[in-house]
Formats: sequence, C-alpha cells, structure tokens
Amino acid sequence: ARILRVAVYDPSGKPVPHYSANLPAADGKAESFFQSALNDQPGEWKITVLDLASGKESSQTISLLP
Repeated sequence: ARILRVAVYDPSGKPVPHYSANLPAADGKAESFFQSALNDQPGEWKITVLDLASGKESSQTISLLP
C-alpha cells in the first residue's frame, strides 16, 4: 500500500502535528478525519496530502468558524 502524508496548517501557516498523519492508501485511497478543538484558531486552515511514492501533492482549505 502507498503511504499518504496528510499535513494540517493553521490560519497563520503553522503546521499542526497533532492533526497530521501518515495514512496507508490501499488502491490509492485513504480516509481520515480530525475533530477541531473549541480553542482552535478560526479562519482558513490548509490540508495537504502528499503521496510519498510519487511526490504528487494536493491541497485544500477549510474554514473554521468561531
């Protein structure tokens, strides 16, 4: 199985290690979730997924409301 590195960044661009993970991707697919904390900074958070085997990367932003 491939390994996907999921990295989560707060609105200031700082990595948040406790929300990040390495996920096994059977057939190129993986699922995960994280529960935000009540004291997490509101704003645009960035989630990046890197396929460690191919080097391909994709990012998405999510809005965390106060």
